[in-house]
Amino acid sequence: MNQSISMFRMMLLSSAFIVMSCGGGGSGGSGNTGSSNGGGTTTPTPMTLLVPNSSGDYIVTENSDGSFILLNTLTNETYNYSGEGTVTFTGDNAVFTQDAIRNLVVAPTDKTNILVIIADDMGIDKIGLYAQSNDMPPTPNINALAANGIQFNQAWATPGCTTTRAAMLTGQHGYQSGVVGVPGALQNNATILQKYLRDQTLTSDYANGVFGKWHIGGTNAALTHPNDFGVDHYAGSLSGNITDYYDWSKVTNGVSSTEITYNTMSITQDAIDWITVQEDEDKPWYAHVAYNAP
Repeated sequence: MNQSISMFRMMLLSSAFIVMSCGGGGSGGSGNTGSSNGGGTTTPTPMTLLVPNSSGDYIVTENSDGSFILLNTLTNETYNYSGEGTVTFTGDNAVFTQDAIRNLVVAPTDKTNILVIIADDMGIDKIGLYAQSNDMPPTPNINALAANGIQFNQAWATPGCTTTRAAMLTGQHGYQSGVVGVPGALQNNATILQKYLRDQTLTSDYANGVFGKWHIGGTNAALTHPNDFGVDHYAGSLSGNITDYYDWSKVTNGVSSTEITYNTMSITQDAIDWITVQEDEDKPWYAHVAYNAP
């Protein structure tokens, strides 16, 4: 798989990478609070956010339509604001009420492409950067991706590839998604990340593609199973292990064919070709690349 990742690195150096074996997870969140006025509605807690207008961490500019754009000069992230709430300028500062803070959103022009690469049933002893073996394999490209990203040293994983795949795509434990073992099938009402992004206003323009091993459709998955759950473009093998990497059943958006290109290289090339199209059309994208091989 190292050669495959090298091919991705040459194309996608500006994208966000998540490289992981078939296992792992994490979560986080936050929220706002308010007070009740006794009439069943919530009154925003009196609070203001003071943002430097022309210096410091943010630059604030006002559009002709009355909306505002904030540029975080430390992270280079762009935010826009329009709607309820108050934004006033005091000297070189922009003061936002809490209603306005709630309406700060990541601007569409600041979207990051997402590439998730999954190696099947691979332990950390098979990746050189973790140094968990007396006979460490050379994985320079994986190591380079980790050096430019985040490396997790403590994580929880399910004991099977199918259960982990379902957890990653749904954000749910197996008893919630319906996938509690191998083989397993997603419940019909399960929402995977691809569909979630499409359904959200701020991310509805993301193109999504899944490439490689699916294996969350049970023993007799319909050829359109990935697409039925919200995958825009799918190319790979629906079932579990393949017996011949040079002669395997490939499904592309509901159409089955026999593939004679080596499985790992076929998955990689399909993903690169699809990503190239999204780049040419200037679309933000999320590519989920799941190899059969560790």
